[in-house]
Amino acid sequence: MKRQIFELTLDKLSLDVTGAKGNKGSTHLITFRLIWPRPAIAERIAVKAVDLTGKSVSLVTKPWVERILFKEKVEGPFGIELTVSEPASDRQVADFMSFLGAAMFKIATSEAADLLATPLAGALTGIPLRYLAKQALSSSKNRVRTVAIGAADLCAENLAKHGKRSPVKLRLRVEEPVTRVTRRRKHGKSSVKRAVLLKAGQPNGEVVLGARVY
Repeated sequence: MKRQIFELTLDKLSLDVTGAKGNKGSTHLITFRLIWPRPAIAERIAVKAVDLTGKSVSLVTKPWVERILFKEKVEGPFGIELTVSEPASDRQVADFMSFLGAAMFKIATSEAADLLATPLAGALTGIPLRYLAKQALSSSKNRVRTVAIGAADLCAENLAKHGKRSPVKLRLRVEEPVTRVTRRRKHGKSSVKRAVLLKAGQPNGEVVLGARVY
């Protein structure tokens, strides 16, 4: 089976519930996992901070360098998985990127040299990265929760004719309940109300990716 170059871009994102107050714009961290693109490579990770206007964003007219997620050799079946965070502040984005970079550097320096000498290198190096995004989102003092997740199974041979882009649409859903917290103070006493906007498992928008092989 011939290996092919697989290119994946982020084209559009829309959320039913963003977690932002009102219809304000918001910044969201999106982590992408390319799962088993080829033998011995368990996964690749890409991260983007995306600004939504209202509840959606379209990047189709943006330069390729702003949309590209992966450019990898693929063979046979593989998968794509993504996680969308709730609105994140500039500080939370910086904390996330710092944590991610430090964790991946640690994995590369302390484990990769030994693991690459074994036939199970691909599977073993994938284990710590599997939960890296979730840890990065929850390890910061300013924790960022997720508002949507999605996944799709792909196959290099079924994507499209060589060189032609084809859309890959992923329906998103909620992994954990999305709530809105309202704090009020009346007669010297403060109260907190928590309203459930979406229950775990409910749909929450769609992402459109652009895929091509060559």
